[in-house]
Amino acid sequence: MNHRTIFYVIIFLFCYAFLQAQPKVIFTPKVCFDLAGKHKYISPASSNTSDVDGGYSIGLEIGPRINDQLRSGLGFNYMLPRLDRAKGSGEFRFMPIYFFGDVAISERSDLIVPSIIANVGYNVAFKGDLKYQRSFNLRGALYLGFGMRVAIRGLLLESIYKAYWGSASVSGASSDLDTDIRYSLLSVGLGFNL
Repeated sequence: MNHRTIFYVIIFLFCYAFLQAQPKVIFTPKVCFDLAGKHKYISPASSNTSDVDGGYSIGLEIGPRINDQLRSGLGFNYMLPRLDRAKGSGEFRFMPIYFFGDVAISERSDLIVPSIIANVGYNVAFKGDLKYQRSFNLRGALYLGFGMRVAIRGLLLESIYKAYWGSASVSGASSDLDTDIRYSLLSVGLGFNL
């Protein structure tokens, strides 16, 4: 087993133990429509920004309600491939695992509860098709998200600004050939609490 796999197994076991110790864990599956976003390549010599088609992503958040105002836990998001519109580019996708916080901004009632949400995590998968990846090795990096969520009984509606980071490097080349990649977008989601 490599070091990265061991790290993910340890994080998973830690989170699993934490969730098992909680009195009531809430599972929240969700589907998101990701609006058209921006894809930025940043290298030591230059940077380039291109448009990206919209697409869909699916996810799951698992975590307990800490008190009436706060819920936190672990989530993951699988992004369906989407097209980078830069000439000669192809499709790519990210898959982050993240910690989330959901803070209610008004008193909880049976009907409508607005909240602020924040996500911080790591893109464990950053993949591209042959046109996108070319001869580069792709690696995931930081994932951030923040926005608003409205809970209507058990149904959730959310709007989140998401930023995915990654890097691309040429095999066997010096670090001067590394390129940082950032993909940012606005996502509108629908989910429900189980």
